Amino acid sequence: MTYMGVHKKINVQKLRSEHLLKKNSTDHHYIPIFFSKGFVNSHGLLYVYDKNKNEIQTQQKSPKSVFFEADRNTVDVIGTQQSSALEDIYYKKIDDEASLIIRKLRNEVADNPHVEIGDIEHFLRFLIKLYWRIPATDITSSDVIDRTKIMSDSISPEKLRDDQTFRKLLRSQIAYHTLKQIELSPIDTISTPSLRQFPKDIFVLGDNPLVYRTAPKLFREFGETDLMIAISSSRIFSLTSVKMKVFERSKAMMYNAFIIHQSLRYVVCSDRNILTEAVTSYNECIRRGDLLQCPDMIFS
Repeated sequence: MTYMGVHKKINVQKLRSEHLLKKNSTDHHYIPIFFSKGFVNSHGLLYVYDKNKNEIQTQQKSPKSVFFEADRNTVDVIGTQQSSALEDIYYKKIDDEASLIIRKLRNEVADNPHVEIGDIEHFLRFLIKLYWRIPATDITSSDVIDRTKIMSDSISPEKLRDDQTFRKLLRSQIAYHTLKQIELSPIDTISTPSLRQFPKDIFVLGDNPLVYRTAPKLFREFGETDLMIAISSSRIFSLTSVKMKVFERSKAMMYNAFIIHQSLRYVVCSDRNILTEAVTSYNECIRRGDLLQCPDMIFS
């Protein structure tokens, strides 16, 4: 049995028996812990804004205590036996590799970073994998899976498509299909990566942390549109077709406002005052009616 529509083929039966049939974890982080650690304060903690409740939580939290769902990547393997290998092995490997690159990006001199092209490419691949991992893309991922052509000699495609284990395994491969489509697409422009550093903590981190100038609608468009993501409380990475001239504090707060807008529920920050200011900026954008114009203004 294989499926069509993504870069790799999955042998479901092999995956169900290959990696230690054990459930070693329950709290599955869709934003890796190592990434959240770049936004902690001197006590190693985070202030948390709950968008649904419209409040900043009184109690600070550790990176382990945010951006996770119970059993998000747990799958059924044999009967009622469950495995967390998708989280503990597959996603852990992605995170371990990415953490080395992001550590470099956080430590390099922002104005003149000595980061190899290969490191940037690895980082961009991580961002694609992160995009297809977060709750904000649950509906989109489900739609991709529903439209994927499945070929099976032993199980009806409909039954397989409804199998939650299969859906989780297939979702884990959507990023690879995205990367493959980017590789196959002709490159019309050369994008410029850049790092910007602020003297003090200023950026928030949300459960939907990637800002695109234009939301991609096709897989190949992930390699064509400008993107931006804060990689720590004081440093932001961007990849743009036209080099950005300046990125002053007002743009940083606009970025924060848009992160709150596109986040489903949680936004964190090292500084309560900055988080409060970000929420105020978000509400001001709503009042003015220019929230959806934020990406164009940020990238200008």
